[in-house]
Amino acid sequence: MNKKIFIIISSIVVSLTTVVILMKGHTKTYDVSLGIDNSLITDIKIDIYRDEDQDNSEHIPIDTNIPIPSTIKLPEGVYSYKVVTGGFIDATYSFQVTKESSSIKLQPSLNTDSLDKLTKRESDKIKSSILDSNEFSFDKNKDSIVSIKLYLTGGWAGVTLLSSRGPADLYHIILRKEGDQWIIKTKPLIVINSLDYPEIPEEILSDINSQQSSDNTSETTTDTFTGDGAPPNP
Repeated sequence: MNKKIFIIISSIVVSLTTVVILMKGHTKTYDVSLGIDNSLITDIKIDIYRDEDQDNSEHIPIDTNIPIPSTIKLPEGVYSYKVVTGGFIDATYSFQVTKESSSIKLQPSLNTDSLDKLTKRESDKIKSSILDSNEFSFDKNKDSIVSIKLYLTGGWAGVTLLSSRGPADLYHIILRKEGDQWIIKTKPLIVINSLDYPEIPEEILSDINSQQSSDNTSETTTDTFTGDGAPPNP
């Protein structure tokens, strides 16, 4: 009798195991195009993990050294990734795959040293974009660029301006690298609102809005604006 029970239980276990294997083998996958928006860094590679538990603290390795951009096939679920290319901060980021093909823009952050190097490389181009802009003009005797700071993978820049013509001393603008050009995305503002500029990542706005004096900035310059015109719009 015990032998019969053992055989029945064994058969059930085998059957369930087979069903699980078949289900895994037939899990529907979706094309996921992974890219990094506006990066000044090339040859980026990431490791991808699947988050299995409810608080997403357990990361099961899925694939390693995936070049970005890439298109891969993944089942629906929550995933994490880490950048394995040097120069990035050691952090884990997440993204979600739904029941359809999708394009996901990853937003990892370079470390401070990497961003500082890129700032030095790009600062003259950023200054030229501001000085040549038709969006606003500045008095060479009253306005100056106080600081320039790059964010994320280097494709966003926050610039702090010093002016004695408005209700405040410091104003901020955001620029984005598009092709070979730095494009101004905001007016000079004391506080840049995410409701007015939803395309700008929140962490950039939070950081630049917190800069209330030149002591907080990453790079200071005494270059002055040229040209005449009205003060920055608050």
